[in-house]
Amino acid sequence: MGCGATICAAGVMAQGVGWVEDPSNADPRFQRVRARAALDALVPVGIAAGGLADTADRMAMARAALEHLAATLSLQAVRLRVGAVEIDAVILRDAPEETRLRLVSAALRWIGACDYRPRLESLRDALGRAGEGRWRSLSGVLLAEKGGRLWLCREPGRVEAPVPAGAIWDRRWRICGADEGVRIGALDEPGLAQCPGWRDLGLPRAALLSSPAIWRDGMLIAAPCVVPDAAYRARIVAEFPYPTLPH
Repeated sequence: MGCGATICAAGVMAQGVGWVEDPSNADPRFQRVRARAALDALVPVGIAAGGLADTADRMAMARAALEHLAATLSLQAVRLRVGAVEIDAVILRDAPEETRLRLVSAALRWIGACDYRPRLESLRDALGRAGEGRWRSLSGVLLAEKGGRLWLCREPGRVEAPVPAGAIWDRRWRICGADEGVRIGALDEPGLAQCPGWRDLGLPRAALLSSPAIWRDGMLIAAPCVVPDAAYRARIVAEFPYPTLPH
């Protein structure tokens, strides 16, 4: 029982009034009880609730500052291209490591629809290997540096199975204009083979393979990210967490 509760109890006893103690106040199954016990254990080493609150405030301010730096870097170096992320590799390398890793981690989570950031060691390793110019996989996303640009795109083999028209595909894409009876799935090799002008887009082949397409009974109806079609429009339902350069 804390000192405030002790004073309160003393006042009640002085008035000759009894009370009933709630047994849950001492039950360690409850989080509030465990938290109170942990705080009490920290007092002898000079750590009090007020100090912890101040530390939390400072950490929140530091996080806000780091998020601001990541947003600034994104606005200088990032473009979004048919669901892929294109980052100026020179600008990225010149940024502080924490800012660089924060931005790339956000891109990975956005593309792969992941709930958590990748492990620091895995992220550093993937970035290092991507700088060699070969595709590396992390969290369902491919990374590679090509022509001074770091590309991140959905790994074709990790996309979701096709879904009916109107449904969200691969946790990110919605196709407007698709009618009943079609399926929304990856463009993949068979679809890309039917888009002979894809190289003119200047986009990585891997990014196009994992882009959405409209299929009916195994036949390609449209590939809105590769061949614009007034009848169909592909859009991503989740916004990128930071501001970016124009497409």
